[in-house]
Amino acid sequence: MNKVLVIADQSGRFVGLDPATARPLAAGYKLRANVAPAAAPVAFGPDRIFAPLTDGTVLLLGTRSVCDPFEGFPLVR
Repeated sequence: MNKVLVIADQSGRFVGLDPATARPLAAGYKLRANVAPAAAPVAFGPDRIFAPLTDGTVLLLGTRSVCDPFEGFPLVR
């Protein structure tokens, strides 16, 4: 996977950005619980994101959730 900058906001949305252009790589991931990120997400291994949440729990999120989930697959036309 290419490099990606992951950001999170207080509404619980995580988005992967292209570091060169700052454009979103996909729609991102939205938490479905009544919690928010307590700090910035960080890399946790080669394909995971670690984010502490406001309720004291953590979120381990796969990078495909914030990037294009079909990266590497051929386009069907």
